[in-house]
Amino acid sequence: MSKTPTFYLFPLLSLLAAFCLWGVFISNGALDTMDQNITKGILADTSPLRTTYTGIRPIDAFLANMVSFTFPVASDKFPLGRLFLMNFLGELTPIMVLFIVESYVIENQRTSTQLYARSHCTQSCSLS
Repeated sequence: MSKTPTFYLFPLLSLLAAFCLWGVFISNGALDTMDQNITKGILADTSPLRTTYTGIRPIDAFLANMVSFTFPVASDKFPLGRLFLMNFLGELTPIMVLFIVESYVIENQRTSTQLYARSHCTQSCSLS
């Protein structure tokens, strides 16, 4: 059975999008700034960055990267970051609603979609 062109199109477009996003992130110096923040142990607003969370170096490095990456968006000292976060959540919410609705389709019973959506859905968003 041969694969349709759309079978290859979505993964290729996904790779292109990831390359474009990381390309901008690297070219504008954000990755270097994030690495400098972790090395110095200081965030963008000069508050200290905690670099030890679990005592396991790979996990601590990942968590320090996540804190440094999300700090400008989550901090109240950067209003533009908050605006970006609100825009992102506004785009993410409809995707989650569709995900939850699709989990109630008969064909999706006993799939990872159904299990994930129902495990993260509270009583207030119950459709049954």
